[in-house]
Amino acid sequence: MGEAGSSNRGDVRNFTEYGGCLTGSAHYTRLLVPYRQFEIAARRVPDRLAIQTPDHSELTYRELEELIRRLASGMRNLGVQPGEAVSACIGNHWMQMPWFLALMRIGAIFHATSRYLTANETAYQLGQTRPRLVIGDGGVSFEEVLAAASDDPVVPFADEWAPSHIRFSSGTTGNPKMMLATQRAGAIHAAAVQSVLQLTENDRHLVVGPLSHAALHYALPQLNAGGTVYMREAFDKEALWQDCEEHGITNTMVVPTMIATALDRPGDAPQLRKVVSLGASLVPALKERLLARFPQLGLYEMYGASEYGSVSWLLPEDQLRKPASVGKPNVGQEVLIADDDGNEVPVGTIGSVYVRGPMLVCAYVGEVKPSPPPQKLAEQGWIGCGDLGFIDDEGYLTIADRRVDLILSGGLNVYPAEIEAVLTRLEGISQIAVVGLPDERWGHIVSAYYVGTATEDDITGICREMLASYKLPRKIFRVDALPQTSSGKISRKLVRDAVAEGRLPS
Repeated sequence: MGEAGSSNRGDVRNFTEYGGCLTGSAHYTRLLVPYRQFEIAARRVPDRLAIQTPDHSELTYRELEELIRRLASGMRNLGVQPGEAVSACIGNHWMQMPWFLALMRIGAIFHATSRYLTANETAYQLGQTRPRLVIGDGGVSFEEVLAAASDDPVVPFADEWAPSHIRFSSGTTGNPKMMLATQRAGAIHAAAVQSVLQLTENDRHLVVGPLSHAALHYALPQLNAGGTVYMREAFDKEALWQDCEEHGITNTMVVPTMIATALDRPGDAPQLRKVVSLGASLVPALKERLLARFPQLGLYEMYGASEYGSVSWLLPEDQLRKPASVGKPNVGQEVLIADDDGNEVPVGTIGSVYVRGPMLVCAYVGEVKPSPPPQKLAEQGWIGCGDLGFIDDEGYLTIADRRVDLILSGGLNVYPAEIEAVLTRLEGISQIAVVGLPDERWGHIVSAYYVGTATEDDITGICREMLASYKLPRKIFRVDALPQTSSGKISRKLVRDAVAEGRLPS
């Protein structure tokens, strides 16, 4: 590398041109930004406890704001400019939270790789992002960033329409697509969470999920409310209720697998009042177990996607009344159910789900682009992510099939085409179909059906080499033939139907 931690290429990517939104809306006020939300809280409650780290170190709002300032100064002095990305390959390190806010302060772009990714997958993301700095493996450390800080003032870059963070999501081709969200979208999401959960400075939030994913964006609203965030590097089913009791936790964000495994463990959570579940639907039996054990609990389910942000909330009072629903659209998010021609379908009719609103991504960037919606919907600002659903006569949204073939396992998205693309490299596979088989604990189990001479060891070996661990097939079946459509294409839907009808093993 040249300058410490900087890109070793001369083609550092600048995303400034992608500010705005997909529909080209005009710029209005520029102050609706995540750093400003935090700064207001820090000025209001400077001496309150803001964060407790995994090693039980504590930072007040005053101390956290100074850490953010130093991180911003250090990155600026290392050459980071507004619109450029800074990538972190640091696992689930708690510093991602102040680092995110420091990036927002200087107008740079947040990108954190998941700890689940392989070296190949991480390299792909970095190749698409082309960051100015890499923090962690192959780059600088946070200590080096802080050492580069100076006492010169760092004027906040307050442009709500500026790109703020990068999201990667696998597409139907199996290749990850890169999306950009704006500072405005992040700020509105934080305000929505704070409003729905009615967070106050007396609340205490427990982080147990990946900060490179949704966990960061459910902890920030607690800081904006002036409360305290307790950070954990990973979910621990043995410690969840103990942490809740010891620290007086009042709210947390989880995925259904966490609830399923933690409910098998002893412990109490007397002050826990609000749990947000996302990533997959909670089966009714699991809801009933959770609410029976903690009758004081308010259970919230959120439906969203990388493209949309948060779309709808199923509130506590509707959990048992509308157990299959994902709730009503919230905070300016509009939902349209349309047919293949882009025409709105009647109430209760299943169609493609489209969303428009203030939390949408502002641009798709990189070599992979999604299929566009019908032209008239695109012109009106609607975007879709492949989900099918319907709206009932009370205005509640139900997802009938989540991205059609998407597998949700343990709250993580697994795209069959990505796994199939790896497995087709094996000479001993002539046909392959990857589907998710229902499972009460994991939501779905990744399952591979194939025709050929390859062994199970062959399949697991190449998958371990090329894919993150959560994408590995847990069930592998060699079959004589796979069901096909009339045009001769292998159909995952027909595979799932055959499994359900007992014509294929499960």
